[in-house]
Amino acid sequence: MLQPLAQTVCPQRSTSCRRFRGYPLPPSSFFPPHPPTSIACPPPSDVVFRTRKTRRNTVDYLRKVVAKASAALDAPYAELLGRLPLEQAINVDETGHKDNGGKFWTWVFRAELYVLFKIDKTRGSKVLLDVLGEEFDGVLGCDYFSAYHKYMSDFNITVQFCIAHLIRDIKFLTGLPDAETCAYGQRLLAAVKAMFKVIHRRGETDPAAFRRALEQARDRILEEALRDVPSRLDANGSAPSEARRFLRGASPRRVRTSHPLVPSVGTVEEESHPNDIV
Repeated sequence: MLQPLAQTVCPQRSTSCRRFRGYPLPPSSFFPPHPPTSIACPPPSDVVFRTRKTRRNTVDYLRKVVAKASAALDAPYAELLGRLPLEQAINVDETGHKDNGGKFWTWVFRAELYVLFKIDKTRGSKVLLDVLGEEFDGVLGCDYFSAYHKYMSDFNITVQFCIAHLIRDIKFLTGLPDAETCAYGQRLLAAVKAMFKVIHRRGETDPAAFRRALEQARDRILEEALRDVPSRLDANGSAPSEARRFLRGASPRRVRTSHPLVPSVGTVEEESHPNDIV
């Protein structure tokens, strides 16, 4: 008889001592009658099963629990999906993963109070159109991926490109051997730092003055990005490519260098690990 497994169904390796530790469960069943949402997450890769029969029974039961949890989440998921186009600010990112050999993309939509995942077979702008629609009037926080550029261009969407990605790319320019390109990156990085000084003083100024200072910082970044762009192309075409990014989004309606409501896309990347998807 395999009674012990009824007590410890999901042993996991401890991150501190690296030993397997079991989680006690009710002796009468694998899970309580109303399982918490954490049970619907995929089991860890290092789960140990004592026999093939035990593994089959456990996986079958887990499948049933996940199905019940999914059915229970249908209504609130649809409600949040319908609310997304009404949000003032949304961060979006996507990550790829495979399911039974097929390629899928997990899209992450992070609003102020909730995070919504959508799994799709495409990484194109069609997903943004299906979820947010043609008349999305909020601020879209994202990286430089082409799908966001297309969505922005086709429907005149207000976009804030990720500042964390921007800083990383500018710092790359400052480390290149070409003196002209390095100087260009240093000027641009100084303008970005000046913008952050404005943001850090937000609580010390009234909202109108803060907005004016933020707009001035944005204008300075655009000016430095488009002034004296190095003509020399390295293997990646770094400086000219960076300038073209700013040139494509120079319209104040289409891109904001900073927006207080939109956090870094990096926070969305933390949400988009495929093992956390139900």
